[in-house]
Amino acid sequence: EKERKAGGYSQQRITVIFENGTESHMYRRSLAQRLYEGGTIVVDADHADVDSATDNVTGYIYVLKSLSTDPKVTTIKDFYKIGQTSGTVADRIKNAEVDPTYLMAPVEIVDTYRLSGDLNPEKVEHLLHKFFSDAKVELEIIDADGHTYVPEEWYSVPLSAINEAVDLLRTGEITDYIYKNGEIIHA
Repeated sequence: EKERKAGGYSQQRITVIFENGTESHMYRRSLAQRLYEGGTIVVDADHADVDSATDNVTGYIYVLKSLSTDPKVTTIKDFYKIGQTSGTVADRIKNAEVDPTYLMAPVEIVDTYRLSGDLNPEKVEHLLHKFFSDAKVELEIIDADGHTYVPEEWYSVPLSAINEAVDLLRTGEITDYIYKNGEIIHA
């Protein structure tokens, strides 16, 4: 299908179906440009080098669940931390029980998303935080020395919505949606 632009310039739109089953109707030249900028090669599933995308890992987005027994934490429905690291998630959450960022309690890794190519973990994290800003939870946590902290990156949002937002981010469609009143809706 063609779409006319100013000056008589035309571009073709193509339908791209991603591995996770989502579809995007994007310009052919935009897809080519993204692939040239560090995208991954599309190969047959039987090809031996399918996992070569792991060679260019830029970081991870992770979703954590607090294992705190504090009632002000345990009473929050669908309470998750969305964070990022350029290293491993296991290294990032070491000593969570003494870190106010993790609510001075152990955490459980619920999900991780590998980022590769030209994806910057900090920018992806920022985009997800902005997307879920209406669901941000602010708590005051007191550390072992009596200092008060208000940890960032904790949200009251269903895990299914986080997964859906990541899928929308992968397809580039996240800018067409908003998260409001517990739902992802088309903007």
